[in-house]
Amino acid sequence: LVHIDNIGRSVSASTQDHVNAAKRLKDFAGTFERFAKNPQPPDEALAVRLAAVANNLRAASEELLRAIGTS
Repeated sequence: LVHIDNIGRSVSASTQDHVNAAKRLKDFAGTFERFAKNPQPPDEALAVRLAAVANNLRAASEELLRAIGTS
C-alpha cells in the first residue's frame, strides 16, 4: 500500500512519471492476480478480493495511460 500511495503522490505532483506509474500499477495487478490464483489460498473470499484488487489496479494503469495518450 505504501508503494501505491507513493505512485498516487507522484502522479498528482507531476506528469513526468505517468508511464512509469502505469507500469508499476500493472505490475502490482499481476502480483495480486498470482496471489488470487494460488492453488491453496487461505479462503475463497480472500481470493475473490485479491482478484478484484488486481482488476482495479489494472484498470487504474490503463486509465492513466489513456489520460496521457499512450497505450
